[in-house]
Amino acid sequence: MERITKVFFNPLARTKADIRTLLQTLPVGSAHPFSPGRLLLLRTVTGVEEIEISSYPESYFFSAVDLGDLGLTLQRRMVKFASELENFNEEYVVQKIPHLTFKVPFEPPNAECKTLCYNATHSLNGFTHSRDINKRDILLHHITLDDRLEHEKAFVVFALYIIPVPLDTASIGNATLCCPLVIKREGSLLLCSILPNPTTDTEKMCSGAALQSSSFSGAIQRANWSLSPLEAPTRLLLYT
Repeated sequence: MERITKVFFNPLARTKADIRTLLQTLPVGSAHPFSPGRLLLLRTVTGVEEIEISSYPESYFFSAVDLGDLGLTLQRRMVKFASELENFNEEYVVQKIPHLTFKVPFEPPNAECKTLCYNATHSLNGFTHSRDINKRDILLHHITLDDRLEHEKAFVVFALYIIPVPLDTASIGNATLCCPLVIKREGSLLLCSILPNPTTDTEKMCSGAALQSSSFSGAIQRANWSLSPLEAPTRLLLYT
């Protein structure tokens, strides 16, 4: 592992051949995961080497992966929705997640399978869904939280047809629903737990105020609420 200088992730690189082609364009020391075989492909001076990584936890690669210019891309997309996201002013910055578990300030779909989506915008107390917001071919969804949000109750943030979380380009398989994040309120803070191994479900589509899926309760059970020493919470737009 000491030879690896940077771990990359491209959701379009799904086969070993795809990954080898990608690595040939990157500097020596670059690596990319290949989930089906629990392998990491490493660009070396002589070619591409395969490294077995089953003994390493998912969180190691989740924290180490480089998602390229995703932060810049997010900022560019946000500019197109300036009026809808006007609350995200100069106080906020886009920053990579500091740790798998972290807190952010809270200012005024769970295990019960009550859900919030474009077609059920107020089905959970304390949450408001934005509905679909389109700017040509770019789609935006966001939620707004208010002081009605229950304290110490865990909620799952899920996505449909998700762009794979690092190392999950193949392990989510044909899943149409993925739950990579669990949140809960602690006083004036929102505690967030990112799941290195998200729960998934297949042939599921959310279009109302309820959805039966074991992935919701499974995600809550996997949540880790232990915080690492961090600076005081700041106002962030966080991406994974």
